[in-house]
Amino acid sequence: MEFNEAVKKRQAAIAFVLGVASLVAIFISLLALADIYHGESDLRLEWMVLRICFAVIFTGVIFAVAREAARTQRRAQVEKSRAYNAHLR
Repeated sequence: MEFNEAVKKRQAAIAFVLGVASLVAIFISLLALADIYHGESDLRLEWMVLRICFAVIFTGVIFAVAREAARTQRRAQVEKSRAYNAHLR
């Protein structure tokens, strides 16, 4: 397997795991927010859960945006190279 293919597969696996983790974090956030709404006496745990869930979702979004930006940059470089090679012919 070529290095580029291995990197792409690893990035896809990481993106999938972060996507699933984000969905789970959203569900857990809903549960924590329901507890906060119902006025539990000690809300420290719920707020900590919300902070952790935010971090998971934020990490997933940043990874997805960075991955797409890298793919777009690679595509632009390939198109630029093709245009340059066609100009030389």
